[in-house]
Amino acid sequence: MGSTRLPRKVLAAIDGVPMLEFLIRRLEQVQYADKIAVATTESPEDIPISDLCDLLRIPCYVGSEEDVLARYIACASSNNIDVIIRICADCPLTDPRSVDELILAYKKTEPDYITNKILSGYPDGMGAELATLEALEHCNAIASASDDSAHEHVMLYIRNHPESFKVVKLDAPQSRRDTSIHVAVDYPQDLELVRELCQRFPRPVEMNTGDVLKLFRENPQLLTLNAGLHKPYAD
Repeated sequence: MGSTRLPRKVLAAIDGVPMLEFLIRRLEQVQYADKIAVATTESPEDIPISDLCDLLRIPCYVGSEEDVLARYIACASSNNIDVIIRICADCPLTDPRSVDELILAYKKTEPDYITNKILSGYPDGMGAELATLEALEHCNAIASASDDSAHEHVMLYIRNHPESFKVVKLDAPQSRRDTSIHVAVDYPQDLELVRELCQRFPRPVEMNTGDVLKLFRENPQLLTLNAGLHKPYAD
């Protein structure tokens, strides 16, 4: 929860519940995942996250604050997970269908890494990425201890070294493709936007990418709420 731009954001209220709980409720709609687990840090300020997971009966691993890669590996290992879908808690509108598409594509080709967070993918904050535990363990073994970015951003080493891994980039269906839209929550303006979208939909926990894009088409002024704050996607 140590965000400098928006402190304690994963506990900010969305549709009447903490952002993390809202995201978990959405991810419970994923059809092909076996388990939801949360990886948080040993920092005292993150105790409310583990407390919330206890309340929701969601497995929660508490690990290193600095080495996020090691935390992911330990969380997966402790929960007997060998294929990991990475979803950040500040992406409350992650589309369950985008996650299912990753899982089904993985089952067909069994790559080390697959993502739909690309230029021809989902809006920022609605897609996901998947890697095998074996691939992350390989990253951890070969990434230099001084390579802070590899240990902080979990799957960045794979993206930066595609020659060493079997990588698949998965396009979003054309009707759900618009990477000019940003609904990940990094700034207060992003939180305002997500709340506004939720207020305009009768069942926000069931809102999918098509619903979000339709809301933007019908209410183009919403784009101004967080305009200019985010860099465009890069493949």
